[in-house]
Amino acid sequence: MNNYTKLLAQKDISPLAKLILLDICEFPSILTYNKTSQEIALSLGVKRKAVLNELEILIEMGLITCKVEPRLRTTKITKIVKDLIND
Repeated sequence: MNNYTKLLAQKDISPLAKLILLDICEFPSILTYNKTSQEIALSLGVKRKAVLNELEILIEMGLITCKVEPRLRTTKITKIVKDLIND
């Protein structure tokens, strides 16, 4: 069972970034998380630009990796996030 307490307690991650990470973590692991930034924005009720900014910050922090193609974004969490939620 995943425990998100450590992830949510991180002070250097914004609330929107935490929601994005939780959305990625809750996605079934046997499937590829390939929501577009627009789909993420719609599911969280925020603007696409805000999601793009937060995704860029999460990539810079080394918390996610993204492969962006036309109309497709494949996102994966890194070992750092896996360690936070599996402790």
